[in-house]
Amino acid sequence: NERGGGGGWGMPTPDAETHCPACSPILRHMAAKLPLANRLRSLLVCPITGQVMDEQNPPLALPNGRVYSSSALLEMAGAREGQIECIATGETFDFSDLRKVFIS
Repeated sequence: NERGGGGGWGMPTPDAETHCPACSPILRHMAAKLPLANRLRSLLVCPITGQVMDEQNPPLALPNGRVYSSSALLEMAGAREGQIECIATGETFDFSDLRKVFIS
């Protein structure tokens, strides 16, 4: 079950306690009135554009390991003759040096 681990509404399974701090017997009373925000999928957000990186806007990794959206890097490469500047470190790379990142 999405809201608490599969044991029914408000009845988490023991496995849920390892992944959900609000399911912990120690913290459950403190979290009782909080809205549920359990996500089954993570979202990657590009620090340049603020857009979600997904199948339509896949993430690309620079050689230094930083990850940005393909739309942001394509736009940057077009404006800089194929060069990408890492906004975090200032390093410059050629667009051909970027690697595709696969979200799982």
